[in-house]
Amino acid sequence: MINKIKQRHGTAKGRIIRMIAAAAVAAMLPACANTSGKAYSSKETDLAAPAELVFYAASTSMTPELFEEKIAGPVRTKYPQYTLKYIPPGTDLTGLITAGTVPDILWLSLSEMRKHVLQLKLQYDLTELITKNKYDLSRFDPSAVQTIRNVSGDGKIFGLPDSFNPMVLFYNKDVFDRFGVPYPTNGMTWDGAYELARKLTRTDSGVSYRGMGMFYRLVFNGNQLSLPLIDASTAKPLAAATPNWKRLLDSTKRFYEIEGNMAGFKQGSDGNSELNSFLTERNIAMIVSPLSSYNREGFQKLNWDMTAAPTFADLPKVGFQSEPRVYFITGGKHKEQAFQSVTHLLSDEVQIKNNKEGQLTSLKNEEVRKTFGQQTPALAGKNTGAVYFNQFAPTPAFNPNFSTDPATILAKEFGDVIIGKQDVNSALRNTDEKIAKAIEEEKAAAK
Repeated sequence: MINKIKQRHGTAKGRIIRMIAAAAVAAMLPACANTSGKAYSSKETDLAAPAELVFYAASTSMTPELFEEKIAGPVRTKYPQYTLKYIPPGTDLTGLITAGTVPDILWLSLSEMRKHVLQLKLQYDLTELITKNKYDLSRFDPSAVQTIRNVSGDGKIFGLPDSFNPMVLFYNKDVFDRFGVPYPTNGMTWDGAYELARKLTRTDSGVSYRGMGMFYRLVFNGNQLSLPLIDASTAKPLAAATPNWKRLLDSTKRFYEIEGNMAGFKQGSDGNSELNSFLTERNIAMIVSPLSSYNREGFQKLNWDMTAAPTFADLPKVGFQSEPRVYFITGGKHKEQAFQSVTHLLSDEVQIKNNKEGQLTSLKNEEVRKTFGQQTPALAGKNTGAVYFNQFAPTPAFNPNFSTDPATILAKEFGDVIIGKQDVNSALRNTDEKIAKAIEEEKAAAK
């Protein structure tokens, strides 16, 4: 389940509607519910009493059937007094809230958090609930907790991590076999991947084979150097003023400069076309893409495997950022019941089942991790150990006040670098200019 390209909500009308929704949330939440984490309850909640919890997921992958299997069913088994109400992805949360229905639990990526939590003022600091219930955050991969604290700000924690979707390197075994080149392995550096790509970029029997493709928006978005594109405190663009952004773009660009590696290249806005070509043309030897890509149609017809994503030589085993999918709990009257439900969904029992079925757990328990993909036919015989081989890079703090998606802006500029329309320095300058313009537009619309 990968992050979709976010659209800006730049009209004054849209801002006004969200402000009304935020005010409606504040009016509907009890006085004891607040985002500061201070006294959240004036009396003990009767957790044995029936309660209806409203659940929302932005991802279209959360179908009613999956919701029943992965969310409602497990909660009902543990807490039969709770009923979970499913709100379909794509629902207008602003209108829903204004009409009086506030979600209790939201299952979101961090990029979705801005729109569906922060801009609607649904964030709630779980610190007191965690303390009251003696809930052990050390159960999770520390990078996931650090990431959530970073994006929550001031040490707060607005949600608990459910699953990961790490970047990996997929490869077409038939291309490697055709040219007698050994398969890539876990622990490979970007330099090593580059040399492999050079060996595999060639023409044979009239077919142009490409050594490497990239889902480059995501390579930049969760980059291994932990580089932000916007300063978290000042909201100033950082691309051109940060030398390591040039390093990262130069490292990525060199793969496209291999003679022949542009053969049949289809320019897109973010690298998704590269993944499509990997699956349909079957002439690309390797591609760096999110783990969840294996669910795409076409993989079942491909003789593929995967390794851990390549790393920089001076940062061995530092992979991409974690970008966990998170259960956010709002501060409504059912927050304690929601907390109980979510912590059950994050129990070893439920996580093992999901992990076996291909939803990569955020828990650090090695016995749980080892079960990944065991009941996933598409992963049978694959190098599933690749998913945890690297450590997650730290995720930098981001500014929660703007919905601008800087990685998409950068990826579009990089697309012009690939086809020779501009150089890397120009791409970084243009990225900064467009980010700054987008932020100014949002500020103006908010007035």
